[in-house]
Amino acid sequence: MGAAVLADGRPSSAMRRRVEAALSLRDEFQGLIFIPTGGKVRNPLFSEAETMRKLLIEAGVNSEFILTESKAKHTIQNIINSAQLIKSYPAIGKAIVCSDSYHILRCRLLLYLLGISTICRRMPSARKTAGWMRWVRFCIREAAAIPIGVVLLLVLKFLRKV
Repeated sequence: MGAAVLADGRPSSAMRRRVEAALSLRDEFQGLIFIPTGGKVRNPLFSEAETMRKLLIEAGVNSEFILTESKAKHTIQNIINSAQLIKSYPAIGKAIVCSDSYHILRCRLLLYLLGISTICRRMPSARKTAGWMRWVRFCIREAAAIPIGVVLLLVLKFLRKV
């Protein structure tokens, strides 16, 4: 899942954590396909997905194993666009959401509602880098965003927008 790109185009610490989590899965899953997500959200010059793609390539991932989703501006769009990408490649069986631990439940639930099976793996926590107060704020935001995201996605499905 996407994360901020700094003003000078460098990846944020959250983005680095998420990419490192994805890279840590290479030994366990042969032929892993990476789907970095996120558009030009906070930085008008650099998309989150392209910045993550560069990190993956720098780490030795062959570009043939990277499917980039660089249009999404928020989690719902990330999920919808990623689910469409996953469904367009029948060889992709299941997804592993690589994000900070507080964000995983919402992402997995929304993917499930779109028919994408996920595998649960331990992901990094922002507690140490963000500090307790900020981390608690992230968790509260996610607790509120889960039911909102579910309702929004179900409405979009009902209207056949996804």
